[in-house]
Amino acid sequence: MKNKVIVLHRTPVGALSDGDLALKVRDVGELLPGFIRVAVEYISVEPAMRGWVTNRTDYMPRLAPGDTLHAFGIGVVIQSEHAGFTVGQKVIGNLGAQEIADINPEMTELRTALPEPVPSSIQLGMAGITGLTAFFGMTKIARPSVGETFVVSAAAGAVGSVAGQLARLAGCKVIGIAGSDAKSLWLTRELGFDAVINRHSENVKARLDELCPEGIDIYFDNVGGDILDTCLSRLRKGARVVLCGGIATYNATEKPAGPANYFALVHRSALMQGFIVLDYLDEFEPAIEWIMTQYNAGLLINREEMFTGVESLPNALNALFDGSNTGKVLVKT
Repeated sequence: MKNKVIVLHRTPVGALSDGDLALKVRDVGELLPGFIRVAVEYISVEPAMRGWVTNRTDYMPRLAPGDTLHAFGIGVVIQSEHAGFTVGQKVIGNLGAQEIADINPEMTELRTALPEPVPSSIQLGMAGITGLTAFFGMTKIARPSVGETFVVSAAAGAVGSVAGQLARLAGCKVIGIAGSDAKSLWLTRELGFDAVINRHSENVKARLDELCPEGIDIYFDNVGGDILDTCLSRLRKGARVVLCGGIATYNATEKPAGPANYFALVHRSALMQGFIVLDYLDEFEPAIEWIMTQYNAGLLINREEMFTGVESLPNALNALFDGSNTGKVLVKT
């Protein structure tokens, strides 16, 4: 048996380039005692991967050249040397960017996938890390109320599109910031956003002044940089700023300047808080149940962009940074 694996070849400087990640084909050896062998079905592609390959985070194990790239995935147990897992069981966790994953369940957090007919891809998107990130950012930090003004950047991305829908369900006025007219139409016509600003063709500051004349109650930040600073200057009293991601800064070769308008948090008595979805691991089960209830009722809409083959993962990851993706990006192995 052979296994296709995406490994870190060299630490990227700036944007990912050819040769930073490499495809390796490895022999699959004998399964170690206490391990399970998983045939990976889908790999979740996250902006956070850019930080993982440069060891910029401390919540994932460090990577050295030759190590398999971290990646959350879903797959089926095809061999088990662990009493807690049986052949045929479907699991979700950090399975790595590969076709076959040998996992020690005592060292890797795994959870059992939802039963059929819930599609595997949904369990990495709307009902997976993506949806959970939006859910906990909204419920733990944003705490939306009816009538509040909610702004989300990278609104057509996987997390942003779910966060905006959750704000709509909470009765907020929902304004997205996205990168194309096509994305704007999708967000307004299909997801029910009240308005979307095309950051490439419109003046973001002027449009925010027009759409949020009384200011912003909640800003869900997936971008960082100038857009974060712009929104900070327009906060209402008691506003909440959710720091979820900073895709505008992930490829930077130098540390970005701090937001010039941070003092608005003081004179607006506002909160700005970051979080990692894994902080709420113990609450995943009821959160997924709630998300799936809304999804099955047609109140949440899922969109996926699918790449095929482990070897396509570098291109899938780059799609997150060149603005070409809409919704959740996945790799089908």
